[in-house]
Amino acid sequence: DACWSNDRTKAQAASIAIVAYCEMIVGRISGRFAREFSELADSLLDAVDWLQRAVQVGAMTGKRGALPDALAKTFAQLYQRVSQQGQYVPFIKLASLGAEHGLLAWEDVGPTAETIATKRAEGDYPMAVQGVWDLAARAYGRTANDDGKKRCQERSVDETLRMREQV
Repeated sequence: DACWSNDRTKAQAASIAIVAYCEMIVGRISGRFAREFSELADSLLDAVDWLQRAVQVGAMTGKRGALPDALAKTFAQLYQRVSQQGQYVPFIKLASLGAEHGLLAWEDVGPTAETIATKRAEGDYPMAVQGVWDLAARAYGRTANDDGKKRCQERSVDETLRMREQV
């Protein structure tokens, strides 16, 4: 990555960086690689950050709108894991990234985000849950689903009200 960032003519270095990022992400998902901070062992936010960088490199080196297949496959694996585990912040970043770069349809983001936010556990940080509701509202807005957008905006306000209890 650093080699390509310093000399954009080295396209092979960019390809190697993308593959390396994908391998690190798959390693984190499988448990082969551990997170740097053990108290956050379950969080995949670091893997989402690596994927974001890989997408940036891929977007700058490839044809417009075309990302390498390995990147799309890795995105799908990470998205599935983050969605299943209900990791709010990684989900928000990953779903936004995927939808903005054509790895995921906005039509899929809204219902998935709404499902994750609805399953919120008591005691979960309201600001994180609110971000998922906001993402769902944004996705429904992008797909002209005004009822879904309004419903999610109302639930986002509910999370704001829950924040009062933490003051």
